[in-house]
Amino acid sequence: MKRTGMVATVGLLVLALTGCGEDSGGSRELVPDQAPLPSASSVPTATSAPAGGGVSAAALCDYLRSELPGLKAVGSEVGAMAQLTMGLSGWYDQQGGAVPNGAEIDRLTTAECPQVRTDVLKVAGITSFLAL
Repeated sequence: MKRTGMVATVGLLVLALTGCGEDSGGSRELVPDQAPLPSASSVPTATSAPAGGGVSAAALCDYLRSELPGLKAVGSEVGAMAQLTMGLSGWYDQQGGAVPNGAEIDRLTTAECPQVRTDVLKVAGITSFLAL
C-alpha cells in the first residue's frame, strides 16, 4: 500500500509540474523554443554511446554525493525521489546530454560508487534508478 501511495504522489507531482491544458481540437504548433521529441531510433540505449559523449561515472557519482545531504533533509522518501528525479534531469541537461535510462545510471554508479548509490537509493526508498 505504501508503494501505491508513493507512485500516486509522484504521478500527481509530475502532472502538477508539467501542467494540464485543454486541447481545442485544432492543430498544434511547436512553440519556437520547443523541439519535437526524438524518435525511438535516436534515443541512446544502455549499450550505445550517449549523445555528446555522455557524462563520466565519476562526474555522476560526484553529483550524487553532493546531493545526498539535501535528499536526506527532505524528510520523506517520496519527496527525496521527486527531488532526485528533477535534480538528475537538470544536471544531465547542464552537462549537455540526455538523461540515460535508469539501467545505465545503475550500471555507472554500481561500478564507480556503489556505497553512494546505495545511500541515495535508500533515502529515495527505491532499489534501482529504473524506478525514477
